[in-house]
Amino acid sequence: MTFPGAFQRPLGRPLSRAGRILCMVSPNELNRVDAIILAIMCKKLSQDESQPKDIRETARKFKEEWLQLVETETSKKQNGKQFDAIKEEVAELKARMVVFLAPLV
Repeated sequence: MTFPGAFQRPLGRPLSRAGRILCMVSPNELNRVDAIILAIMCKKLSQDESQPKDIRETARKFKEEWLQLVETETSKKQNGKQFDAIKEEVAELKARMVVFLAPLV
């Protein structure tokens, strides 16, 4: 899933907001970025009308999944075992977001 020139600046045109955010992070650094930052990047992509519809839709789904996990995490912090399971879910979601975002950087 590669989109040549998706974030390259055409002559005289500024990068989109999502493009500016994504261009600040190299693909190798995505694995070091906190999951919340990846979720914010997905949110920005989902709102960027210059992106293809399938990219925006996938980004929106990642954002919604992140929000759902955050709500679950907040409500289950009292139980240590449940909280550990959510940590694993967050790590799995982060890995999928990295795979999604890497070709776009």
